[in-house]
Amino acid sequence: MTRLRAVLALMAASGFLAGCGDSPDQPLLGTLERDRLELTAEASEPILGIDVHEGDAVKAGAALVRLDPAAAQARMAGVQARVLEARRRLAELVQGPRREQILAARATVEGASARVLAESRELDRVQSLVQSKMVSASALDRQRAARDSAEADKRRAEAEWQLLVRGTRVEQLDQARAALDAVLAEQASLQLAVDRLTLRAPVDGTVDALPYEQGERPPVGAPLVVLLASGQPYARVYLPEP
Repeated sequence: MTRLRAVLALMAASGFLAGCGDSPDQPLLGTLERDRLELTAEASEPILGIDVHEGDAVKAGAALVRLDPAAAQARMAGVQARVLEARRRLAELVQGPRREQILAARATVEGASARVLAESRELDRVQSLVQSKMVSASALDRQRAARDSAEADKRRAEAEWQLLVRGTRVEQLDQARAALDAVLAEQASLQLAVDRLTLRAPVDGTVDALPYEQGERPPVGAPLVVLLASGQPYARVYLPEP
């Protein structure tokens, strides 16, 4: 039994009861109503277009009001660039270091070793000059610091070369996949926000009110479309206390 039939049955029963009382002519007051839906703005953007008029009958999914997507699309472009970068980074790690990279790292190690040898020889020469009192002791300190710096560069180059030789670690791949998943989730969330800038009818109905005009910038949460759902209306009846 629909709601209207139930209300009509209630009205008939109430009329019967009223006829049995002292006031058989007492009327029953009420309203005939439909479900009222308010479609609100999820972003404070200018209204780019209004595709319907008040009183229009619309089908579910029909576009009603379009907000300007320029700002959201600009953010989307930035996120898409980060998605591309994350995909390339993951692909690079999956493929592993190239032979050219390993050879270049090995050459860096050899260059650092040669520098260590040269600085060590220079340290021996300066040390002998200091012992002969031909140069000051500060020159020895400076040369020892240069030798130590060359040895540190050599250790760093060897570590980088060993990383390339061993290949990509599982932890690096997991981190790259997690970074890609995070930026893809951000892209999906932003795409949903872009889609929601176009307000669509959730059900079949009739446009009851359009509170804003094209070009206006409504605040977040403001109702942009008031829609009366199609289907069987229902009655709201107020029964007198007697």
